[in-house]
Amino acid sequence: MSALRCFFDFLNMGSLISWSPPRFVRLRRIRRAVPRVLTEKQIRLLLSGARDLHERTMIEVLYGTGARAGEVRTMRVEDVDLEARRIRVLGKRGYRYVLFPRALTGILRRYIGKRRSGYLFVCRSFPRRLHLIHDPDGSWRSYFYKYNPAMKRSVRVYWYASRTEHLTYKQALRRLKRRIPNPTPEMLIGRKPLGTTTVRYVVMRVGLKAGLHVNPQLIRHTFATHLLDHGADIRMIQKMLGHISVSTTQTYTHVSMKQVQKVLDKCHPRNL
Repeated sequence: MSALRCFFDFLNMGSLISWSPPRFVRLRRIRRAVPRVLTEKQIRLLLSGARDLHERTMIEVLYGTGARAGEVRTMRVEDVDLEARRIRVLGKRGYRYVLFPRALTGILRRYIGKRRSGYLFVCRSFPRRLHLIHDPDGSWRSYFYKYNPAMKRSVRVYWYASRTEHLTYKQALRRLKRRIPNPTPEMLIGRKPLGTTTVRYVVMRVGLKAGLHVNPQLIRHTFATHLLDHGADIRMIQKMLGHISVSTTQTYTHVSMKQVQKVLDKCHPRNL
């Protein structure tokens, strides 16, 4: 409707029409939907669906900090303070700190291991594709990347198979793969963050395994609602979520009816 209004206004300004019909259309007011949240039992079920420490840590960080998916994928090891239980993240409006509960300290310590720098969440497989080239004379050539500890980066290594070996494509690929070293933690210390959809994909995959339809934003809603259920102040939740306006955070007051029921049962004179 907005596009139609602009188009007809343009025609009206050019004197091609004398009035703008879309300006007489009254749109129905769209109601803001109440965000869906998970129960505490469903959160435990979701955590049990993680298949390894990588997935478990990612779910725990999302639920323990309430951080956005974009903030989680760009978290760095050097920004994790296990003593103060906080992580510096790059949010929508610059850097901010997110706090995490004590239960997450041990999990983060195990996941980080001996790393001292790089992105917190790293790919667990070597990301580069293999390019196997068949020359006209019948030989095969390719290249792969090998981590150099002295240079602290990956360097390109060239591979060649002579035409006298008469290798097929599958045989050449099998021999090339035997030459490629297995990924090591040093190779995976990220110089690049995870992809924009990787965090969402991991969460959805773990959720489907547990029989739940989950995404990172839903876990963020759940984080805020559970805090409200257990008596947290709305201003504190606003600070934890990184909201500029408290009106954005007040959306969760419509979801958290458990705390409202407790207040009613405690304060209403008919319940005394």
